[in-house]
Amino acid sequence: MEWMRITAFLLLFAGLGVLLTWGLSRLKSRLIKYFPGILLILIALVLWLYARLGNLEGFLDLAYFLMAILVLAAGLGGLITAIFIDRVSRRR
Repeated sequence: MEWMRITAFLLLFAGLGVLLTWGLSRLKSRLIKYFPGILLILIALVLWLYARLGNLEGFLDLAYFLMAILVLAAGLGGLITAIFIDRVSRRR
């Protein structure tokens, strides 16, 4: 049952990344829609490194690792959406 909860959170965060990218794709600049995805992936990398290398107490390293996974899902969802939007707009 726990795997369903984490899957729901991953889909929720990925959906937020998709909605953010879709909203930014309405702007005139083509490259601005890639910015949130790249930024979120970099934040996920920093969170993962902090969880891995930081001198943390208790379960704080696990919390940073879970946040890194959730932020990575949002970043990947945003990047995949940006690529998909570019491919669809080129075909038109």
